[in-house]
Amino acid sequence: MDFFGVNVYSPKIVAADKNNPDGFKKIPYPKKHPKTSMGWDINPDCIYYAIKFLAETYKVKKFYLTENGAAFKDIVAKDGRVHDKNRIEYLKAHFTSAQRLIKDGINLAGYFVWLLMDNFEWTYGYDKRFGLIYVDFKTQKRILKDSALWYKEVIKKNSNM
Repeated sequence: MDFFGVNVYSPKIVAADKNNPDGFKKIPYPKKHPKTSMGWDINPDCIYYAIKFLAETYKVKKFYLTENGAAFKDIVAKDGRVHDKNRIEYLKAHFTSAQRLIKDGINLAGYFVWLLMDNFEWTYGYDKRFGLIYVDFKTQKRILKDSALWYKEVIKKNSNM
């Protein structure tokens, strides 16, 4: 196998459960734990532990994080911009987790942020916005969100800022 690609968005906590046919039970996060607008729990360590587990279990030599991102309630502010601070914080924390993998010797060769532009999101339609670029679906106008401008600088400087 040349590489292993994995999509990671949200963690799940489980515990062994002999009474469950699956052999485990899900442990819920506290209700006040931060979530995306999809209702997904946010914990950047999920990237670290998912890929580390795969590396150790399957002895894969190279990984790509093929999808990672978060949907938040993005709105166009009075200044005409989209101030998505929560997406920047999400990505910063997840990039830090990815850097930790690399520091620990895991060959994480690529990390693909989901998504360039807001899109039609399966059963949610146009309601959930993952993009770095805001799309007004009525006019098709595009607006670079603050996260897009931040991500541009991250790429330019090859850092997590």
